[in-house]
Amino acid sequence: MLRKLKKFVYKYLTPTSIRQHHFASYDDYVKAQLETHERKHERVWVQDSELELLAGVIKQEVKQPKFGLCHGVRNGAEVRTLRELLNCEVIGTEISPQAASFEHVIQWDFHKVKPEWIGKCDFVYSNSLDHSFDPEMCLKGWMSCLSPRGRCLIHWSKNHDHVDFGKNGSDCFQGSRKAYTALMEKLGVIDNVIETGIEGQRCIFVCHAKAQTMSKAA
Repeated sequence: MLRKLKKFVYKYLTPTSIRQHHFASYDDYVKAQLETHERKHERVWVQDSELELLAGVIKQEVKQPKFGLCHGVRNGAEVRTLRELLNCEVIGTEISPQAASFEHVIQWDFHKVKPEWIGKCDFVYSNSLDHSFDPEMCLKGWMSCLSPRGRCLIHWSKNHDHVDFGKNGSDCFQGSRKAYTALMEKLGVIDNVIETGIEGQRCIFVCHAKAQTMSKAA
C-alpha cells in the first residue's frame, strides 16, 4: 500500500519547482564535488540493464554512432559499458583529478564545452545533472555538442528530488520529474521518456536540440 501511495505521489502530485544550492565561489563548488567523489568513486549508480536500454535507443535514433560523451562518470563504468555495447568512441568526464586513473575518462568540468565537441557528438549521456551549479547553462552546452541526429539522454530518479537536499552540497540541483521535463522542453525537444524502474520513480529523457527540429522544417 505504501509503495502504491509513493508511486501516485511521484507521478501526479510532485511539484514542478526546483531547488538550487548557491556556492560562495567556484572553488567551493569544486571542493564539494571532490569530497563527494572521494567518498563515492567506487560506486556505480546506473544499472547495466539501463545502459542496455540506453544503447538500444541510441542505435535506433542515431543508427551508427561514432562518438559519444558521458558526463560526471566517477569511475567511468558507463563509459566502458557503452563502448562495448555501441562499438564506438565514448569519452567520460569527471571533475576529480582521479579521472586520470580510469580508462577513457578525462578530468573536466561538465559545464564547459571543448570546441572539438560542438556538433560532433552522436549522444551525450549523464545521470549527474543534480551536481550542476547551473543546469540550464549545462544543458545548453550539452545540446550544442549534438550532431544532426544526436541525442541528449538525461537520467532522473526520485533521489534527484530527495528531502535531504542541502545536507550534501555536491548534489546542488534538485528537481522533480516535472521540473526536469520543463527544463528539457525549454532547452530541447523531448523525443521519448524511458521508464527504467518503478513507473514515475526512475527514467531517462531522450532529447534532441531545437536547432535540429528547425533544420528539418527548413
